[in-house]
Amino acid sequence: MSTPVVLVAGLHAQARATVVDRLLEDHPGAVAIHHDLREVTRGRVERVTRDASDVLDRTEVRLAHGCVTCTVREDLVPELLRHAATAPLLIAELWDSVEPRSVAEALDGEEVHGTLRLTAVLTALDAEHMPVDICRGDRLAETGMRAASGDERYLAEVLARQIEYATGLLLHLGDGDDEDVELSRAVLGHLAPNTPAPLTHEPLPIVTGPALCVQELAARVDPATAQLPCDARTGEISTVVWHRLRPLHPGRLFEAAWEMVSPARQMAASLDWSPILGDRVQHLVFTGPELDHDRIHSLLDSCLLTPAIKNAREMALLPLSPSSRPRSER
Repeated sequence: MSTPVVLVAGLHAQARATVVDRLLEDHPGAVAIHHDLREVTRGRVERVTRDASDVLDRTEVRLAHGCVTCTVREDLVPELLRHAATAPLLIAELWDSVEPRSVAEALDGEEVHGTLRLTAVLTALDAEHMPVDICRGDRLAETGMRAASGDERYLAEVLARQIEYATGLLLHLGDGDDEDVELSRAVLGHLAPNTPAPLTHEPLPIVTGPALCVQELAARVDPATAQLPCDARTGEISTVVWHRLRPLHPGRLFEAAWEMVSPARQMAASLDWSPILGDRVQHLVFTGPELDHDRIHSLLDSCLLTPAIKNAREMALLPLSPSSRPRSER
């Protein structure tokens, strides 16, 4: 019988720790593993393993390449496998800015089949801070939460993905109050309307059931298959949907957004700007053994629009069957 594994993600460390504590208390003998990634850019990670009563192990892990993927592949998965025979439940408490999808998909590899099964992905949220953080424009590097050198993600971007991918959302009251909980649930009702969001002192989702399907989890967040929102308003929270079949005019769109992008982005766009196409370009990179350069170029060139398509109006009227439509346009 495989051992159930639950992922606990979230930017808010205290909320995460509260959820992990509840899981350890509710499942005697369960073991939680957490990797502190504050020094990951230097190739150093601290792994902390604990149960309901005490810290079982605290070890510094050295990585050849400091990144989340290396940590998961080289240390988390082997550590979970090491405890699988003795623990009734394994809990992977993820570092602040780690998105659970990459870890969930790592637990779908051949080396863990029959030994581990992913049963839940929980995101812990601080009811007081979540509505503010989801609107913040800070990069992770500015908040000390980046998960690798060169991590340019935004804090709100990561939080949104942690919320959308989860099978359960857990609100920690912390220093907040009932109004914070009400506002948080209103926000979550727009971002993840079908995901339960109990408070951390309420009954938690079941975490020892059947294995989750990572392909179905991916479909929750992939643009081609995600459930798209509708216009909605809940108190002060609104969702506005803009949906048009006509393509955007590249020049007017760029002018409208020009002042909002960084100087580096402005410079990059200026170098390749075309009065007809703007800075749009097809740029695909393939890496692999013995690639057929000419065949790849020939195949992709055959997919380009022909000179007969002179303007965006003609391009918009091109017939496109559902089976041949690009995934990003579905």
